[in-house]
Amino acid sequence: MTVARWRDQRRDDDMQDEEGVDEEESLRLMAPVPQESYDAPPRRPRRRREPDPDYDDDDERPRKAAWPLRLLAWGSMLALFFGIGYGVATFGLKWLDAQGKISQPEVVDSPEEAQRLLDKGPETRVSIRRGDYRLHILGKEGLESRTLGVIPGVTEEDLRTCLEAVLEPLQAEAGGGDPMRVLHLFRAGDMLYLDINQPFLAALEKLPSDRGILFMTGLVRSVVENFPPSVQVQIMINGKIPTAKGPIDLTVPWTLAPQS
Repeated sequence: MTVARWRDQRRDDDMQDEEGVDEEESLRLMAPVPQESYDAPPRRPRRRREPDPDYDDDDERPRKAAWPLRLLAWGSMLALFFGIGYGVATFGLKWLDAQGKISQPEVVDSPEEAQRLLDKGPETRVSIRRGDYRLHILGKEGLESRTLGVIPGVTEEDLRTCLEAVLEPLQAEAGGGDPMRVLHLFRAGDMLYLDINQPFLAALEKLPSDRGILFMTGLVRSVVENFPPSVQVQIMINGKIPTAKGPIDLTVPWTLAPQS
């Protein structure tokens, strides 16, 4: 017996026991109940969720950092990687140099090191290129040409060495005294500014006018022929251009006379 038939039978029994039930009510109560009512509970209707006007999907998406912060982060990473690479490379080169795998004893970094190699004697196998400068130095009978061999270095240092060699005869002819020194030298275009201390002016004034002019000619020619593009030389005494004209006029730049 199914549940529906059992319930119908039970309902008939109850109707017989009850009094005052009319025929229409009895027929309603005796109506069969659908099988679906016993198989599953009634479903609640779903309520559709209304959209929230204040809700924004963009609020849940991950946001990127501002451009300044991103640039700072990338710059910090690059600096970190560069520092690590530089440190590793430096350590590796020092280790290889200590092991003697990359050292080159015949390669020098300065004229002083080259000179020390030359002083060791002929057994030192090293190739050093000397710079030969042709100087015009004041002699007893006029200007004398001499060749000065200098290990090439900074141009200003080579120029200073050549000028000191040109000043030596003037120092000797002036009878000694305080030593002459090249204080500063610098170039501006084709002009060489030569700053010398006070003993140079005192020694130059002791020379006869013709020998003084001869000395200045040798000095200017030594500069022009060996250190282009300098074609003029302005003498300065203790950082100042002389204002008083003497036997040798140093208030103006000196240059060689044009050749005919």
